[in-house]
Amino acid sequence: MISRQFVAPNFVVEASEEDGKRWKWVTRGSSKEDVVVRLEEEEWIVHTVEPYDFQGWLQQSASLLQGVQHPQGNAHELDFDAKHYGKLKHHLFELFEGKCAYCEGEGAHVASGDVEHFRPKRGVKGEPDHPGYYWLAYDVQNLLPSCERCNRAGAKMNHFPVEAGTRATAPEEVEDERPLLLNPYLDRNPLEHLKFLKSGKVVGRTEKGDRSIGIYRLQRRELKRKREEKIGEAERELNVAITHKGLDRAISDLIEELKLGRREYSAALLSVLADWLEQQQNGIARALRRLRSDGAE
Repeated sequence: MISRQFVAPNFVVEASEEDGKRWKWVTRGSSKEDVVVRLEEEEWIVHTVEPYDFQGWLQQSASLLQGVQHPQGNAHELDFDAKHYGKLKHHLFELFEGKCAYCEGEGAHVASGDVEHFRPKRGVKGEPDHPGYYWLAYDVQNLLPSCERCNRAGAKMNHFPVEAGTRATAPEEVEDERPLLLNPYLDRNPLEHLKFLKSGKVVGRTEKGDRSIGIYRLQRRELKRKREEKIGEAERELNVAITHKGLDRAISDLIEELKLGRREYSAALLSVLADWLEQQQNGIARALRRLRSDGAE
């Protein structure tokens, strides 16, 4: 996964696809014209682009949260307005270049995806007395775009492991909590915790990496296959780019693209590229040592 920052939407768009289906969503742009150009390049038929009152969304969030009381019984009885935070779904996916925040797979062509709560809003798996982080139900820093395979049954759902003794049970305790799951908003370099192989497999470098792999199900068969496929494609493209641009420029351009998360499985590609560069560097260092040794004789 590639680290991101949440930026507030400032426009609301209504547009349609070629089949006539109309959609309405919030988005971010430097100007109305900028939004129109971008969407038309993506082959949308744009009908309206108007300013969006995100402060109004935040105020409504605060109002809705006032109606959520600390649960005395079953946390699953808490009442949240899914349509409210659902208004941000398209925007969240745009921030992540159309990909799941966890596995970096594109799935919009086959499934609509979810607005996922990093800290679960209704209960915590394995802790029946914890009510869940209900006070973060509308907090944008707790909302991530997720594919259904990473978020639903058998995967993330309401799992949220933390280091022993740091579990937050109130808003003021969250700052001191130490999650054992990777969060792309906060973990600036996820590759400190994850290592990807050319085979598409991922292995943990830390406990947080191991727990993330297990709970997000990053080792599932189809993911490994797709990562291996994309790694192979990137390798072939890099060889062509080196021929036309030279080694330094080709690698610099690819690194910049991957750090922005523009490709599927950018983190995996960065991890494999870093290993390849290290191998090249070690090979050059060995060749230099041999050269200097031969020259000294």
